[in-house]
Amino acid sequence: MLKTSLPSDFNILIRGMKQTDTLSYLDDVITSHYEMELKEELFPAVRKALRNDENVAVVVEMMEKINNFHNRYLNYFSSWPESVSLGKKIQQNLIAHMEWCLMDDVRKGMTKLLHFILKYYLDMAHECCADESFRITCIDSNSSYNDANTIFINGKCKSLFRVVMRKLNLDKKLDDELIISVLMRPVYEELKLHCSEIYDKSFVSEKEDCFLNQLRDNQLFSFLKLVFGDDFDRSRWMKPLDYLLYTSYTQLRIEEFLSIIFAYPDSQKSINDLKYCLDYTGLRPMLIKSLKSDFLKRVSHPGTKSQNIIQAYISAVKALRELDPSGVVMEIVLEPCSCYLRQREDAVRQIMQDLLSPSDTERGDLAAELTNLSGYRSDNICLSERVGASPDEWHPDSRESDPNKASNAFSPRNSDIVSLFIGMYGSKEKFIKEYQKLLSRRLQQNWFKEQDESNEIRNLELFKLRFGEEEVSKCTVMFKDFSDSRRINENFKEKLTQGLPLPQYEVNFRTFIISHNFWPEMTEVEIDLPKEIQESFDKFKLDYERQKASRSLKLVKGVGSVDLDLEFEDESRSYKVNPVLASIVLKFEEKDKWSIEDLSAAIKLPPTVLRKKLMYWIQQGVIKQVRGEDDMFMVVDKIGPANEENMSTMEGEEEADDVDEEKQEEELNMMWNYVKGMLSNLGSLNADRILGMFSMFSDEDSEIDKKQLCEFLNKKSPGGIVDFRTGKIQTDVVGLIF
Repeated sequence: MLKTSLPSDFNILIRGMKQTDTLSYLDDVITSHYEMELKEELFPAVRKALRNDENVAVVVEMMEKINNFHNRYLNYFSSWPESVSLGKKIQQNLIAHMEWCLMDDVRKGMTKLLHFILKYYLDMAHECCADESFRITCIDSNSSYNDANTIFINGKCKSLFRVVMRKLNLDKKLDDELIISVLMRPVYEELKLHCSEIYDKSFVSEKEDCFLNQLRDNQLFSFLKLVFGDDFDRSRWMKPLDYLLYTSYTQLRIEEFLSIIFAYPDSQKSINDLKYCLDYTGLRPMLIKSLKSDFLKRVSHPGTKSQNIIQAYISAVKALRELDPSGVVMEIVLEPCSCYLRQREDAVRQIMQDLLSPSDTERGDLAAELTNLSGYRSDNICLSERVGASPDEWHPDSRESDPNKASNAFSPRNSDIVSLFIGMYGSKEKFIKEYQKLLSRRLQQNWFKEQDESNEIRNLELFKLRFGEEEVSKCTVMFKDFSDSRRINENFKEKLTQGLPLPQYEVNFRTFIISHNFWPEMTEVEIDLPKEIQESFDKFKLDYERQKASRSLKLVKGVGSVDLDLEFEDESRSYKVNPVLASIVLKFEEKDKWSIEDLSAAIKLPPTVLRKKLMYWIQQGVIKQVRGEDDMFMVVDKIGPANEENMSTMEGEEEADDVDEEKQEEELNMMWNYVKGMLSNLGSLNADRILGMFSMFSDEDSEIDKKQLCEFLNKKSPGGIVDFRTGKIQTDVVGLIF
């Protein structure tokens, strides 16, 4: 097929066609040549350039090339009387072929160009140079980068959108969908650059000087004015741009909302901004889904301390109530966290510790909630308010709420934070029991430090309001024991000063007398106390029972505080420890060296427990291990510096004892499941074999010795669970319980 071309002069073409009497085919000849050159030369070159060259200037050059090609043909037959109709015909041909063959590449190129122009206007907002990848290579390299972009955009780009695009009828391809798709990501990145991690400043309001409105008016409107020229309608674009800005800002704050919760109340302004945007955008379901996921990933997992989870829960309640006063979002988001907290064994203990902490400490938020009774309303008050409320004040729950958890007078949505924690567990019993344990420990500490109980009385009155006076009646007896003990000790001291006949005590001591049935069970440690302490207590006991004939005293040997003054060759040191530690170190007055077995037998303390207790005195530099003998210990002659990193206070030692006791109890209960299976399958077993078999099946080294196992199984014996016969342990045939 031979390729022909039109004569360079249009008049020559006219004369030739007149001679051949084919002038009536002039439109078809020009159109066919136009179409052939368009498809075989122009479009392949344009397509190749748009696909292979990343420079946005190529987009403008290719559009100008198409426009110049079209203008060349229009100028070619401009002298023809029917040039207007012929021009429309080839223009329709151009548009049709572009739509069919080139529009995808043109659209991608125009999108890339629009991104560049938008970035230019956004960069102007913070006077930041654009990324090097956007450099315009067609501009003189001697000019500055910003000047080059300004010349390119205000020159060629403006001409492209206002002349070329309209001439080629491509301006209609710049629809709202394309423009919004171009704006979405850059606007989000711009908001992230200026607003991310800044929670103490407001960026959204109805005022014109707020950040979002300034971004819309100065940058986005300038961009749209360049693209649409005189056809730009500011009022038509106002709502779409507002929705885009609010949606982008909402998405940014949703991603950061857990951090906003952690920063509350300093993040109050960010919460107000998000509240305003949620009402405008309707992205509340997105917030709920994202925040639930973030809580599961960053808060509600085993690697987070219970104290931190509780603190996050409190902050979330406060922040989400600011965001959504109805409480629906709070209820949905925090439900998984509530379920997880119920599974944490130490959660109730930690909640109660935080409730009793001073309100000015780091974890004093919960303590402040306990004292803040303005937000606390009893169930009766809530019901009366609900019944007495006007029907006009009723508002339906939001569509995200669970219909099975509709708001009512007793809904947790209306509860204060302390009531939320109580409702989380369904009853007050766990909290009351834990409060009794903590109160017991705190009263003991106050007694040992010779402090009064005024702060604890204040807490008790607050708990009476929360739990009811009858529920905490045992705690009232505990306070009475505290004051009675102080009075009894003062009376004895007064008798001593008055010279009345009293037993001569070997040591100076204060006795804390408690009513056994009203206090939580205390750790029973069967040890032999130093002779001086034991004799002093026996004399005090006789004198006490002589005055109160109906009562009897029993010494709890593991609980107490002992002030020791230890003298060494170079200096003397004072220590405040519990009776167990005091008994251990005072044994070294009898002889210089003790083996673990001999010392364990002397004070009747299991070797495994004794080794742990000895570590305290080793860390203090008082006792050391005899070189070459692993189980032999002796007192040092000259005291060295104590190991400050591992030094244990008395309170820390007691808390560690409590933790060890709970861990030991848990291990014994787990062992009981094994024991039941062993006894049911093998019949009678002795304690040594039970311990040996348990060590085979257990993943961890057991700290339970034979004596502790026997004591534990002995507790099961009175209930008909196990029976001791001929030194062996077996299930009771009469009362077999599994």
